[in-house]
Amino acid sequence: MGNPIFLNNDVAWGVDPTNHFKDVNPDRLVEAVGMIPSFIFQEANDVVEEAMLQYGFPCVPMTGSTITEEGVHQYPQDPDLYPLCKGIAGDKLIYIYQYGITAFVDLENGAETIIYRFD
Repeated sequence: MGNPIFLNNDVAWGVDPTNHFKDVNPDRLVEAVGMIPSFIFQEANDVVEEAMLQYGFPCVPMTGSTITEEGVHQYPQDPDLYPLCKGIAGDKLIYIYQYGITAFVDLENGAETIIYRFD
């Protein structure tokens, strides 16, 4: 899953799963994801719905971007974003990126990926 791991709401989060930030202190990456891991619960019936509820603000899915098999976020004409953290909750693989961008990849059907930005 990557380098160091931290737990939040029974979700094990791997820090820097692509080793893109190998020169950055892992504690800084954990700090950069902020409160987002606290919105995600292992035991939730619907991980995405529960995250939206915990976030408490309106949020609409982002469109036009893709997530590679390695977890890299790609959007036309923007630089690639590499995940700061990666975790699995329920049936979702979750990547958290800079700028509060969070991808929920369905483990059964990777084509069903939902991306939100938690501001």
